[in-house]
This record gives sequence, structure tokens and C-alpha cells, in this order.
Amino acid sequence: MVNFEGVKEMSELMQGGWEQEITEFRVLSRADSDYFTTASFEYKAELNLGNTTVNTSVTGHTVLMKTESGWLTVFDAQSM
Repeated sequence: MVNFEGVKEMSELMQGGWEQEITEFRVLSRADSDYFTTASFEYKAELNLGNTTVNTSVTGHTVLMKTESGWLTVFDAQSM
């Protein structure tokens, strides 16, 4: 059961941030045009928050648009 103190402690830990280490990264597909690049990818990560460590696998897809000043993220989604 979650109580107020537990929620408060978790909130304080998250405000302090967490450490993330990416242990593997793989591009599954990539397509380029004159103004856009799309990519699908997956990575494995180790997340540390306080005294808790979580190992997870993440998949994602991103669409980037080339502009005169660099790249703009049009779409980015990731799921664990």
C-alpha cells in the first residue's frame, strides 16, 4: 500500500534525478531524404534511482527534420 510518506520520498528521489547507463544501442532501420531522417532503434539501459536499480529494454522511433540551423525533432516515441 502506498502512503503519503512513500510518495513524498519517491518524489524527492526523482527530483534529485536518476542515473542512466546505456549498455547496448542498435539502429533497426533508417531512411533519409533531402529534409527528413527517420530511424527505429532499441537499447538496453540500467537505471539507478536511490537504492533501486532497474534493467530495461527500450524501443523507439524518431523523425528529424533538417533546418538551416540544425535538426528539429518532429516526432519521438519510446516504450519500455
